[in-house]
Amino acid sequence: MFKCYNGEEENPFDPIHQNTKHMFWFYESVFESSFSQNKTSDWINFFSSYDLKKDFMQILSEEDKVRPSLKKKKQIFDLWLIYFFTHKLYREHGGENSYEKLYRALR
Repeated sequence: MFKCYNGEEENPFDPIHQNTKHMFWFYESVFESSFSQNKTSDWINFFSSYDLKKDFMQILSEEDKVRPSLKKKKQIFDLWLIYFFTHKLYREHGGENSYEKLYRALR
């Protein structure tokens, strides 16, 4: 699911020579930490702030009432990426989002 983060406690990528992976490792680790800590209500509040509540609610089922299940993690991460590339690392001046393009190209 993640392209850079594999559960490491410290970022394994060199910030100078592997800047892109270093940066996205950090952001993926932030999502991982949020996913493991946030309750469903926290996610609802978060996604509501970015007009993504409806999309989030469509992901949920009865088993996700208190906390999203691991089965939903990828779907929630995909929705989080929409937030991330729209509000955090957004495109400038109406052009393409170069950060998103870099991320999608990672293997």
